[in-house]
Amino acid sequence: MIKNNNQKMLMIMIKRPIMLMMMVMITIIIMNQFIHQKLAFHLPKLKRWKMMKILLLICKLIFFVI
Repeated sequence: MIKNNNQKMLMIMIKRPIMLMMMVMITIIIMNQFIHQKLAFHLPKLKRWKMMKILLLICKLIFFVI
């Protein structure tokens, strides 16, 4: 029972990353646009860079959790 369940999980994990990567890429693109529109005038480049790093970390966390 447990082994069968694990195999199903593995299959899902193999099938999902492509969809997941697409979602992550779309999210990064949208967030990037948002950051540039909202914060480009208010923040220096260094802070914007930090924001991008934080977003990438969040995306990585989501990738590992799902």
